[in-house]
Amino acid sequence: MNHDCAASRKITGMFQCDLSRTDDEKSRYSAQFRVVICVECGRAELYCDPHAAICEWLEGKSASPKPRVN
Repeated sequence: MNHDCAASRKITGMFQCDLSRTDDEKSRYSAQFRVVICVECGRAELYCDPHAAICEWLEGKSASPKPRVN
């Protein structure tokens, strides 16, 4: 579902979660994301930094995650 929200009233916070690869559920990585939530419609957007390193780890291209996450 593609939903574009033009509302200007949004709140931000932090979201902590454990990621796992689809091909290896035993491989886990705890990551922190910035979350932006629209007060009007409830749409949530997640942003991670550095996203390239986390994507590389999720794709299985690296044995261990490179980003430092608190």
